[in-house]
Amino acid sequence: MHERAKCRLHSHDVPYGSGSGQQSVTGSPDVDDSNSCWVISHENLMPKEKSGPGIIWYGKLTMVKAQFWTIQCNLNHGSYSFYGGMLETMLDRHNISYKGLNFALVSCFGGDDRSDAGDFWRLEIEGSGKT
Repeated sequence: MHERAKCRLHSHDVPYGSGSGQQSVTGSPDVDDSNSCWVISHENLMPKEKSGPGIIWYGKLTMVKAQFWTIQCNLNHGSYSFYGGMLETMLDRHNISYKGLNFALVSCFGGDDRSDAGDFWRLEIEGSGKT
């Protein structure tokens, strides 16, 4: 849960209307919504900066269907940016520039059988150690 916004990472089968066209990712305050169920899976494909038991430095955030625990999609940072109203493909990120501000856009994409470099995330936990 995002501590300040009090929202959980949330996605359902609704694509972005422009840009990537992939499944949208938002935040939701609802505790019991099955579209807010994610699993962190460890991947050995990325280098580890530190080591230790039970520490995941790089991995995937995968949305699962809670009642069946089947993979729906991976949280993905993709490849699109807007410049002067035109959509320009870039590598490994969605950078949206709007009135001089830059935003990162994430989507839900792929699954166990379809994955790319945009599915890998570094998990950093900050704060007082609360869960």
